[in-house]
Amino acid sequence: MKKGTAHFYREAVRVLYASGCRFSCLVADKAKKNPMKPGLESWKNYAQMTILAVGDLITWKRPLLSVVVDNLSTPAEVNYEGYIATAINTKHSYLAVAGINRMNSRACWGLQMADVLTGAVVHQYRQTRDPSAKPGSVKGQLAADIASMWGLDSLIGASSTRFTVREL
Repeated sequence: MKKGTAHFYREAVRVLYASGCRFSCLVADKAKKNPMKPGLESWKNYAQMTILAVGDLITWKRPLLSVVVDNLSTPAEVNYEGYIATAINTKHSYLAVAGINRMNSRACWGLQMADVLTGAVVHQYRQTRDPSAKPGSVKGQLAADIASMWGLDSLIGASSTRFTVREL
């Protein structure tokens, strides 16, 4: 994101907010406790994080979800989508996830917006540790605007009915 394009992202976030959407993400501080298990295949680590994140969305009575996830390389014999759906459906004892689709985020508006919102959350977390992540930067301004739109003081540990950040 650059200064000259920030207004496009800001307007897209306004449209997204006006749609009434809910956003939830998981933040893992690898410095405190790395949730990625050493020795576990990369795709399985990402699948476990996805299972946790999607599982967090199941907060109301028996929703049926269709999930879009960022494309991830897996071995040919791996059914990544089935692995995630089966784990979530088994945990909740019903068909909670009807389908999962992997897409390139550059080809999917919804994933692009999830990347923008997640990037804003990450930027605010980085501001607490990394002097190069400045609140006045383009990303810092967008993060502050997103927090303001959703009525939050900060995206760090955000907890509202429409914007939730879970920390591992």
